[in-house]
Amino acid sequence: MKAGRMYESLYHHSVLHGSVIGTDLELVSRMELLEHALACYSMACALSTNMEGYRKLKGHENSVHEMILEWGKSEPLFRYASVAYQLYNDDNLPQYARERLEASTNAGYAPSQCLLANVLCREGDYELAIEYFIKAAEQENTKALIDLYQLYTDNNFIAPDHDNARKFLDRAIELDCPDAYATKAIDYFEGVTDSKDEKQGHELLNTAIKMGSQIGIEYSLSRSVQRQIAERISSEASTMLQEIRTSLEQQKKKPTTNPHIAKAKIKPNDTCKCGSGKKYKKCCGGIPTITPSHIFSEWM
Repeated sequence: MKAGRMYESLYHHSVLHGSVIGTDLELVSRMELLEHALACYSMACALSTNMEGYRKLKGHENSVHEMILEWGKSEPLFRYASVAYQLYNDDNLPQYARERLEASTNAGYAPSQCLLANVLCREGDYELAIEYFIKAAEQENTKALIDLYQLYTDNNFIAPDHDNARKFLDRAIELDCPDAYATKAIDYFEGVTDSKDEKQGHELLNTAIKMGSQIGIEYSLSRSVQRQIAERISSEASTMLQEIRTSLEQQKKKPTTNPHIAKAKIKPNDTCKCGSGKKYKKCCGGIPTITPSHIFSEWM
């Protein structure tokens, strides 16, 4: 169990502190960590099986998997199923992983009840999911309490119930759950069930981060990135506006000509501006006389 937890912890640390867009090598390494964790938990499932059961079934045709389902302890069964759900897509999930999860759930193990409820939500069975969430919440499982808050505030699944949502989240906070503080902070920032309150949000988010909440750390990072993007956009917009103002001021300083102002006319007796020295009327301003014979000469 300890080895499995170590590999799983390394996986979560890699996800949290790795690059935002993981390289192929990083993704392969992460998957290998989960595979090692799964192997360790599989061994723990077998080792946790009641040895008296092995003795009773000596020579029996039951498979090791069936013995594990019947006599295996709940925590190894849950941890095996949990890692399997992280490692495999739903379509490729081994059937025995689901069976081990259900065996642990039927034994009344709260984390398994919470995980199975999440699986049922993905399958669209919200009514049964809520039953399992409630069972886990009654055992003061903080993950189930937070999930119930999420379920009752998400309009995509069931009719929202903010009073119930607050009740479940506040109970998780009473149990001093770091992720519950982070979730409440997000509620204050976004005004989900209460009015927006930036001050309260910052206080709760700082508390959650100090307590090691992964949700709090990830949300804080996302807010930081959003703030940096907003500041960059604001800076670029300010620079653009300043350039526009400068351009307009430069245009104002340039001499302008009004096309509607009449130009000074040259009088017939003024000297022509072409430089010939003649009067305008006898030079460029003169009207040539065109005789009819000139007009029609080419046709005659």
